[in-house]
Amino acid sequence: MTIRNPKAVRVIDTPEFKEWEASVTLGSIIRDWRLCEEASQTALAKQLGISKQLFSEYERGSKLPSLQKTLEIAATLGAPPEEWLRVRLQDELNTIGYTLEFNVRQAS
Repeated sequence: MTIRNPKAVRVIDTPEFKEWEASVTLGSIIRDWRLCEEASQTALAKQLGISKQLFSEYERGSKLPSLQKTLEIAATLGAPPEEWLRVRLQDELNTIGYTLEFNVRQAS
């Protein structure tokens, strides 16, 4: 991969970016993707076979979807599943006060 803008790499290494990245939750990602797709919670919940209330709880972060449901939501929205799984796992670790830096990638 060729980096066309070397300044962009420096932005990722800043404390501000790392602080922002640490604040990202699966719920915020789901909400942002849904809004970009101009989809309603009701429509997506129906597609996923869950209630609108449960979908809303996922977006608010009051409940975490299972790993399987996380993959289903990502697929429904056309999102990258590996990143969503990484954030989902980090959200769960955050509930017990444990923070790790890790990457998730599909095995070959």
